[in-house]
Amino acid sequence: MAIEGCAIRQQNDITRISQQLRNAYYRQYSKIIDDCSEPFGGSMTESIGAWPEFILKGTFCSRSRKGFCSPCFYSRFPLSDKSRLVYYEMISKQVSYVIDNFEKFVISRQYGQVSEKQTEVSFVFTPTGSFFDNYEFPIDIRLYLENQLVRIAEERHIELHLHIESHCEDFNSYDLSDEKFYTEIELLNKLNTKVIFGFESVNEYARNVLYNKQLELSKFETAAEKAFDVGLAPGAFVFAGLFAYNDLQTHDDVLSSISYLLSKNIFPVLMFQNAQPYTITDVLLKQEIISLLEPLTVAWIISDTIALLEGQPSYWLIADPVGGPPEPDCHIFKNPRYTCPDCSEAIYSSLVELRTTRSFDKFLSSFAKIKQCDCYKRYINYIETLIADNGLIKNKTDELLKKCQHCLKSYLQLGK
Repeated sequence: MAIEGCAIRQQNDITRISQQLRNAYYRQYSKIIDDCSEPFGGSMTESIGAWPEFILKGTFCSRSRKGFCSPCFYSRFPLSDKSRLVYYEMISKQVSYVIDNFEKFVISRQYGQVSEKQTEVSFVFTPTGSFFDNYEFPIDIRLYLENQLVRIAEERHIELHLHIESHCEDFNSYDLSDEKFYTEIELLNKLNTKVIFGFESVNEYARNVLYNKQLELSKFETAAEKAFDVGLAPGAFVFAGLFAYNDLQTHDDVLSSISYLLSKNIFPVLMFQNAQPYTITDVLLKQEIISLLEPLTVAWIISDTIALLEGQPSYWLIADPVGGPPEPDCHIFKNPRYTCPDCSEAIYSSLVELRTTRSFDKFLSSFAKIKQCDCYKRYINYIETLIADNGLIKNKTDELLKKCQHCLKSYLQLGK
C-alpha cells in the first residue's frame, strides 16, 4: 500500500529537514581524513550481537545523502576527499587490518555463547551503508575479504558466521549471471552468511514516512526471497523509537513487525533508539518536546518478543542501545522519567546478559523482579494514559515537524 496525501508531504518535509541537518553538520565539521587503516568497531557495545562488528571508514551511505532514514546519522564519520583509487586503497587497508589481526580482534572477542559449538565464530563486517553497494564497497575488495575469511576458517578449523548489512535495492539488483558475483555467493555460503536488510517496520506510515525508508514492502520481500534462493539467511532490522510514536505505539509497532518477519522466516534484529546528533529526533529532544523510550518499555518489548520467539523459534539479535559508533549523546538509560535508576541499571544489565547468554528465562525472571518496584506501578499508570490508535498520528507528526523547523536555527547555532 503506497502512502498518499498529507503523508507524501510529510515524507518530503522529513527528507528536506534531514538534508538540512546533515548538510549543516558537514559545513560545521568538515574534518577530512587523509588516510585510515583501521575500521570502526570491535566492542560488544558497538555490535548487533555478542561479538565484534567492524564498520568501514571513509565514505557514507548513499541514502543518507538523499535525506532518507530520519533517526540515523551514522554517516557522520570522517570522510575522504581523495580519488576513488586512494579510497579503495584505504578501505583495503581496513580489510587487511581485521584479517591480519583476526585472532586478536575477532576470535578472542566472542563475548557470549552463540551456540553449542565451541568452534563457531561470529562477527559483522560492513560499510556504513550497504555491503552490496559497489561504489561504497567494490566487489574486488569484497572478494578479497571473503577469500581470506574462507582461508582462515579452513586453516583454523573454525566455523565462521559472517553477518553483513545491505539495502534491499542493492541486493535486488545483484547480478547472479556475472561470474564475480556468482563466485561471491559461493564464498558467502561457505561463511554461513546472514544478510540483514534495512526494514524498520511493517507499517507503511512508520517505515516510509516517520523513518523515511522509502522502501516498498514488495521490494523487501523480493530481497528476502532472493537471499533464500542463493542460500543466505535473511534478517531485518526493526526500529523501536520513531519520533512521533509514544511508548505504547512503539511497543505495538515492534511486535507487529516481528510477527510479520517470523511469518516469513526472516530473523529479527531489534534496534532501540538513541539520539544521533543532527537528526529530527535530536532537535526535538534538545527542546524537550519529545522523550526517549522508557527502560521499562524496552523490557516490555523484549519480554513480548521472547513470547513470539518461543511460539515460533528463530534466530534473533538485539543491538546494544547504549553504544555506537559513534557513541550517542543520549540514550534510553540516561535520566528516564518513570523508570527508577536501580531498575534502569537492572534492565540494561539483563539485556547485556540476554545478548551474551541468549537465555530467555534469566531475562524474564529479572523482569518479574523489576515489576515489584514502585516505579513499575507509576510506569503502568503512564502507559494507561497513552493512545494506542494511530488515527491521530499524522496530526502529531505535523505538529512535531513544525516545532522542529521552528527550533532548527537555534539548534544549528548551538552546534547541536
